[in-house]
Amino acid sequence: GESTEATIQLNSEALGKVQQLADIVLTLEEMSTDEQSSDDEEDQPPA
Repeated sequence: GESTEATIQLNSEALGKVQQLADIVLTLEEMSTDEQSSDDEEDQPPA
């Protein structure tokens, strides 16, 4: 019925927002890990 179609539309919109947030989180994690790896390299001894 109409309610089911409305629910599906809301779900699709929510999924789109969730995917956008996930992309932002992944980008922030990549940026933070890049900064950490460049600042403190525990595996390699200081030159």
